[in-house]
Amino acid sequence: MTAAGYLPRMAVLDITTPYSRQTSFLYDRLIAPAVVPLIAPIEAEWATRLGPSARVLDVGCGGGQVAARLAADHPSYEVVGVDLSKDQVRRAQRRSPRLTFQVADALALPFPDGIFDGVYSIASLKHWPDVARGIAECARVVRPGGLLCLVEVERGCSFDDTLGFVRTTPLGRGPLLVPASAAFMAFVAGRGWHIDEARAAMATLPLDAPRIERHGGVALVLHGRKRL
Repeated sequence: MTAAGYLPRMAVLDITTPYSRQTSFLYDRLIAPAVVPLIAPIEAEWATRLGPSARVLDVGCGGGQVAARLAADHPSYEVVGVDLSKDQVRRAQRRSPRLTFQVADALALPFPDGIFDGVYSIASLKHWPDVARGIAECARVVRPGGLLCLVEVERGCSFDDTLGFVRTTPLGRGPLLVPASAAFMAFVAGRGWHIDEARAAMATLPLDAPRIERHGGVALVLHGRKRL
């Protein structure tokens, strides 16, 4: 089966199930190359607010691509990543041996309260069986005054915006562009975050000056600083 043919097959599976070796490989090759540059401006702005050194948690780290980028750009950071998929954690650890990655559930993070200066999650919320509980866990492990950043695909993004994103992936070349974009819109964005859900989530979080922004045409970003 071609890589494009896997998209609908991957999507119809229970998305709360940990990534297998096959789906981890496909994410690494097809999606991560577009996610990392999409997130780069968010990471850069976020890091200026964190300061020169910080302990940071990546919840739903996948293959560790964003964590690796953050650590490379900010060598003084201690970056920890967690993911429910054993295969993704293995990939992340191979990618960045000096960082710490472990298998863990976003709904029950194995850390004390307030231990991290910053916590972020990139395109992982749609995989959580209880998003509200996962978000509460992320907020719990941020120290007072620390930063929380949640990024998820926006449900309801336009097809033109989806085309723009898919063009940055290996699937966005030639005849695969339109079917891959349709699959992304139906099975990925279709399971993402609606702006009203993001606003409702923001209202439950103990954040000062929280804000929600649209980014890159396909993503919603919720971020703020935890109340002292």
